[in-house]
Amino acid sequence: RGRGHDRHHRGRQAVTHFRVERSFPFLSLLDVTLETGRQNQIRVHMHHAGHPVFGDPIYGGRNRVGNIPPEHRGLCMELLGLVGRQCLHARE
Repeated sequence: RGRGHDRHHRGRQAVTHFRVERSFPFLSLLDVTLETGRQNQIRVHMHHAGHPVFGDPIYGGRNRVGNIPPEHRGLCMELLGLVGRQCLHARE
């Protein structure tokens, strides 16, 4: 379990709770719950927690594969090409 916590530039608090559901070689499936609803909150907190949103061009870095093991970089780049956007999805 983890928790993201910060104050945005206007001094408003933002709190995010998350749990790693499954881990893969270069991706993790997370269960994220928000206490607050600030703009980009999930993206910012997951970046700081070491779980950037896959394909996020700002906080995740679409071309940032340097920290991915060399044997998985090709697949990572292929997936980034197929997805075309960040992988941030909501469920109930």
